[in-house]
Amino acid sequence: MMNNTKYLFILMIVVLTAIGFWFFFYGGVGEVEPLVVSQGVTGITQGSSVVSEVNILETLFRLQKIEIDTNFFKEKTFKSLVGTPSVLPQIGSGRTNPFASVSKSVSPGGSVGE
Repeated sequence: MMNNTKYLFILMIVVLTAIGFWFFFYGGVGEVEPLVVSQGVTGITQGSSVVSEVNILETLFRLQKIEIDTNFFKEKTFKSLVGTPSVLPQIGSGRTNPFASVSKSVSPGGSVGE
């Protein structure tokens, strides 16, 4: 009786493993919907892709019409602007050997002492 139960248990594990592999590799395969399908800007598409496509195209067309007036670069006020230099603080470098043992004492200057 114990021998039959053992074989039945092994058979169930093999069958469940086979079913799991089948679902993992072949179960989801079928008619895969494309991410974007369209028949032009005003055509019918699947899902909400037509809305996003139209929004992107409208935004791009509006951006093409924008004209930036660069005359302010020539103005006296703009040319008189001066940047203020900022001094960066000196930061000590890291350890000379970053792979050295942590048990060694490390001095604030970055050198490793023993």
